[in-house]
Amino acid sequence: MEKTSQYVTADSEQKDSSIDTLRKTIEELRTYEKKNLFINRLKLICSIVCLALCVTAVCIVFFSLQPTVQKLNDMSVTLTETGKNINTVANDLEKFDFDELSTSLQSIVETSKDTVDEVYKTAQGLSTLLEDADVAMEHINSIDFENLNNGIQKLNEILEPVADFFHIFH
Repeated sequence: MEKTSQYVTADSEQKDSSIDTLRKTIEELRTYEKKNLFINRLKLICSIVCLALCVTAVCIVFFSLQPTVQKLNDMSVTLTETGKNINTVANDLEKFDFDELSTSLQSIVETSKDTVDEVYKTAQGLSTLLEDADVAMEHINSIDFENLNNGIQKLNEILEPVADFFHIFH
């Protein structure tokens, strides 16, 4: 009879040991899942920060270039007017009449003066445009593309497991 009770006690001790091992394993799994959840939340926060940085960089570039584009537009209008004045001068030269030499010369001088004024204004616009282009380039150069690329790489590393997860359902 003693042998049976030894086996029963041994089986009972084995069961208790197995249950303790199972509890430890479950606790380790819970700890692992908590760590995994924390890491996933951290990855999500990093992704959001990277996205915010990308949006900010795009906004900075867009708003830096907007005045330059407006000035290019204004310069285009000025150049069109200058071209019209040059065409007017050319038409006046074709219609040149010796009887109206004095009048034609006066008209040419006035048109040339206006053209020179417009060319001067255009040159000033070009100078301002070049200054604005330098400012825009400084803004573009101030963007930390290495950190931006690192952020994009980290975002890719974060999203790759998500993509793999969604491929499971296909």
